[in-house]
Amino acid sequence: QRPMQSTAALITQTANGSSIEKLADGQFRVCDHEQRCMITSSLSSAEGVIHSMDQGYGFPYSTNVRRASR
Repeated sequence: QRPMQSTAALITQTANGSSIEKLADGQFRVCDHEQRCMITSSLSSAEGVIHSMDQGYGFPYSTNVRRASR
């Protein structure tokens, strides 16, 4: 787990290890369990991103895998 910077406040951390932090400038940093992060401008946006991170690719992507034809 990475140490929080003094300019960020932890909002939430999921059981999967994803987190949302509020930055000093009012934006939100969303990080997955591998600490790949992105910045969003709103909490609702950050919540959508963290939900996607924790769910992975949803239907149809996870079940609709086909061999590419040449």
